[in-house]
Amino acid sequence: MRVSVPNGPPENSGGRLEWEHRSGSDRILISSPLGVGVAEINVGPGGGRLRTADGQLRESADADALMEEVTGQPLPVRQLPNWLLGRSGGAAMVTSDSAGRPARLSEAGWQIDYAYPDDNPGALPKLVSLRRDDEIDLRLRIEEWRAAP
Repeated sequence: MRVSVPNGPPENSGGRLEWEHRSGSDRILISSPLGVGVAEINVGPGGGRLRTADGQLRESADADALMEEVTGQPLPVRQLPNWLLGRSGGAAMVTSDSAGRPARLSEAGWQIDYAYPDDNPGALPKLVSLRRDDEIDLRLRIEEWRAAP
């Protein structure tokens, strides 16, 4: 994952992000490149909760506000599950590729670009790049998609 912050040098960080999405809730585990847990984020109808590796707990009724408080950047955690799948949460502009899949989605000041592993119209993205106003640049390489049990 690559993160760029305005008025500063790009910050490269690697690691693993494991995202479990169920109807109405998300659980995100963030690990260092060595596999050490860094943070766990839980998002549900009642807001968000972030627990760091050292046991600190932060909670907020607004999960997006919690992420901004923690990272210093507005990250739409509640919208990300839809965006990762190429779905809009509202009035987005969507450009499709030759197979009819989303190639670019623009919504709420964000531009999301998708790369797929092959030409299969049913394939899920392998690479998702999210950018906001030249302030944030996130690149997510997806190793595996699994259906929730």
